[in-house]
Amino acid sequence: KKLSDTCRKIVYKFGIHDQYRDFYYDSKVFDMKLAVENIDGTHPYCDVWDGGPHTWLCAQNALSFVKNTYTAFLDNNIKIDGSYLDVFGVMWGDECFNKEHRVTREQSIEFRRKCFEYLTENGIIASSEEAAGQMLNQLDLVHHSPYAVRPQGGGKGVGISVPITNLVFHDCVFIPWISSGIGGWGIPDGDPARLHCILNAQTPYFSPFDDKGCELKSDDALKEEIANVKEIAAINQRLYDKELVKHIFIDGNLRKQKCIYSDGTEITVDFDKNTYSVKNG
Repeated sequence: KKLSDTCRKIVYKFGIHDQYRDFYYDSKVFDMKLAVENIDGTHPYCDVWDGGPHTWLCAQNALSFVKNTYTAFLDNNIKIDGSYLDVFGVMWGDECFNKEHRVTREQSIEFRRKCFEYLTENGIIASSEEAAGQMLNQLDLVHHSPYAVRPQGGGKGVGISVPITNLVFHDCVFIPWISSGIGGWGIPDGDPARLHCILNAQTPYFSPFDDKGCELKSDDALKEEIANVKEIAAINQRLYDKELVKHIFIDGNLRKQKCIYSDGTEITVDFDKNTYSVKNG
């Protein structure tokens, strides 16, 4: 509550990282009767996350847990501005064969949508992991929607990277992008990450940590990061609700690209020279 109240005082939006799929065995409310059941009567198992061994909560039962959480926030006068329902926007639908809550994959997706709709009905910014088409009508922003690279955490592009997602959904959803460094999550090796964020006129991520994500950056490095984010955010502020209407490779050069937006704004980037220009419409 102190964190939430402080965010409101300094005019920050306070959002939480929430999750209603992984169902941990050591949870006080764990009940296998509510979990996804396979056709042979067994249950999915996973233990790769820090929370430890768990199965999956059946999506039909997720909304009641969501309501319990946000009712508790309300009862304690904790203001929640946004919520990130992890994995709902990226994982396949979970088919459940439990006779008490039989669910198809399609129904599973619909139950997840209802969770996002509940957030929206209560004035909460709804977000999830990826810009998956089956969820976008219910989402305000996503965690990321990177290009396909291998490995995903930083590697070579799979084919030629083209901003298909933004060509379709740019004016519909906020998609934060890495805004500094070379390569990185979903950014092809050798490419300045900030140029992809600028080209797509999307929201820049701000990171106070070093490249390893362990230590805080020096004061000078932080000032540089803040200036970089403000520069990119100014572009996003102008174009966030404008449709991306065209993307081209300039003179057939894959390293020089241009995006044109519905207000006539043209953004040109040169990945080799690490430069960009914005021509107002």
